[in-house]
Amino acid sequence: MKREDLKSWGVADDIIDRIMAQNGRDIESAKGEAESVRLSASKKDEEIASLKKAVSEWEDKYNKSAKEATEQLARQKTAYEREKATDAFFKGVEFSSALARESAISRFNQKAFELKDGKFDGADDWLKALRKEAPEAFKAQQQPGKPSFTNPMNPAAGQQQNLDPFAFRFDHVRENK
Repeated sequence: MKREDLKSWGVADDIIDRIMAQNGRDIESAKGEAESVRLSASKKDEEIASLKKAVSEWEDKYNKSAKEATEQLARQKTAYEREKATDAFFKGVEFSSALARESAISRFNQKAFELKDGKFDGADDWLKALRKEAPEAFKAQQQPGKPSFTNPMNPAAGQQQNLDPFAFRFDHVRENK
């Protein structure tokens, strides 16, 4: 609103001064409110930018963590499959002792044979070579059709041998007196 407009309407100068003073205060008040809103909007923009940055950081952490977890799971799955296939490979093999078995499995794992369809590539040849290299690590294999017998009655040296397994010896029974 301009002074000239008020004068053209026939408003007195003292009233125009009061109207203009009030109008000036209203304008300044509106400017203050506008500046306050502008500052508030600016702060909100900063908060939004900060939140976007935090979301981005958390998203990066999540993606990194998810990738690491996926990779670890894949490694564990591969290790489990190798362990399962190793157990299956050595299932029928009879070793002379638990230590011989552990040693053979350790040497087998050091070879890092490629696992294809649940079986190790080249492992059979390796086991044959190991049987030739260290036969004492394996139990002796009996030839089929040739039974082996043991003498269950092995008397101590100097004693007479009784070949009847159903015979009972009364020599060691206590006599009642």
